[in-house]
Amino acid sequence: MDIILNGCTNLAGRFAQIDAYLVQKEMENTKNDSERILPAIRKLIKDSDLIMKISSLFSLHAK
Repeated sequence: MDIILNGCTNLAGRFAQIDAYLVQKEMENTKNDSERILPAIRKLIKDSDLIMKISSLFSLHAK
């Protein structure tokens, strides 16, 4: 947990440090990759609120 939290007190704080723009940019770069992306994963990549949804799930369970 110490490695995952990286100094934060909980997962919500750790997820708050994630740069959503950077994640979306890297996911966009995978479209140029020759490997096949599963349709369910492709749908997640297109979801601009993905980081907020994940963060909300972890903050609900952290309480």
